[in-house]
Amino acid sequence: MKRLVSIFFLLSSCASPWLGCNESRETSWAVEAIEEEVAALRKAQGSVELEMRLLEERIDKQGKQRWSSLTERVRELQQQMVSFKQELTRIREEIVQENEQHARSLREQVALLRHLAEKAKEGERTKEKKKYRVKEGDSIHKISRQFQISSEELKRENQLSSDKIGIGQELVIPERG
Repeated sequence: MKRLVSIFFLLSSCASPWLGCNESRETSWAVEAIEEEVAALRKAQGSVELEMRLLEERIDKQGKQRWSSLTERVRELQQQMVSFKQELTRIREEIVQENEQHARSLREQVALLRHLAEKAKEGERTKEKKKYRVKEGDSIHKISRQFQISSEELKRENQLSSDKIGIGQELVIPERG
């Protein structure tokens, strides 16, 4: 920038006729100086342009490297995500299998408990039911009055279709309802 100012100063001073410069010699010297200055400026401009290109290339290279690095990281994360999904699927399948096994086991236990409860009820019914052995002179009506139940209840409990009973026959006496 200082050179430009000095060249312009030189030109303006040589171009003025009242200063007494020899125009042709001074003009040619000024033109040479300007040409040198233009050449220097072009050279400087070339250097600046070269520097700018190098910087742009560096920025591009760094950007590409950064992009490459980010792309690689994204791939790694995607692979981790796939691995996590596979692991989650495996765990989910294990849980489903375990739940099915537990459900089967619980159903079996419930069935067993129901069976045992039914057997216990049957056992209680047979324990609670009184038994009576028929003696000489007994009748359905006499036995039912003795246990305060109806004749029909006694016949139904013992699956009798008539009032006929035999000596030594064992009758089940139903609970009073």
